[in-house]
Amino acid sequence: MKAFFQAMNFPRLVILVSFLASAGLGWFVYEQSARLAEVQANLQPSRVDAEITKMQNLGMELQRYQEKVALSGSSTQQDLPTFIRTIADSPAVGVGQLTVTPLAPKPFGKDSVDLIYKISPANKTLSYSRTNIANFLYKLEKDDRRVKVTGYDVKPHTGSQRAKAARPGEIFAADNWTFEAEITLRTKKDAN
Repeated sequence: MKAFFQAMNFPRLVILVSFLASAGLGWFVYEQSARLAEVQANLQPSRVDAEITKMQNLGMELQRYQEKVALSGSSTQQDLPTFIRTIADSPAVGVGQLTVTPLAPKPFGKDSVDLIYKISPANKTLSYSRTNIANFLYKLEKDDRRVKVTGYDVKPHTGSQRAKAARPGEIFAADNWTFEAEITLRTKKDAN
């Protein structure tokens, strides 16, 4: 072997490198041809049609489940803040970003617990019309039977000096208000 490398010149080196490179490329071509055969076998029309039909059936089943969930109006404890924010962002409500803070749960009976959340606007400088606030509180209860608005506080927006000096019951020409609400969701204890 030592004599082979001692007699090595440029043409022999090119031949050796070309041989090694062609062996590597041959292995690569073999691997890719095996992959190509596998892909072509999977793309037989009967198999593709079966997969498409299976995907369509799963899509229709998912749609049926989503419709059932929408009709029942159910939401779980884990996605209640998402549910609240979705209602707040809907066009009929238009309240926008909210801060949803979970408060301490209260036991109710022996097998239920009341989960209480405090809702307030994320941006304290924004004001809302009474219609927007009322639509928001209404849709919370309407879209999920288990959610109840158990407390709310609607105050004039403190953007003007007149609103800061407002007396209880005073109504302003400008319909600018801010709010805080408390909602309760009753669930089974084992759902926690």
